[in-house]
Amino acid sequence: MKQGRRLILGTGVALVSAPLVGVNIRERYRRLAYYADRILQGAHPSTLPVELPLRLEMVLNLKTAKALVLGIPQSLLLRADEVIQ
Repeated sequence: MKQGRRLILGTGVALVSAPLVGVNIRERYRRLAYYADRILQGAHPSTLPVELPLRLEMVLNLKTAKALVLGIPQSLLLRADEVIQ
């Protein structure tokens, strides 16, 4: 999430991790290692399943929200994995 956190600290208000933006990098590398292992053991890449991230992360930047005069509901604050003051 460090990559996504840099994005939030820079300019963003919120980020919900998706396959291409702010994913949990450690988890993606673990899955990459799994796929590399399977291919090196002889599995054909086209037979391996496509996987989506198992966990989505939400980070809120309150400083940016305040600068944009956006109100963030308490329910979102409670659901966020990380809130940046």
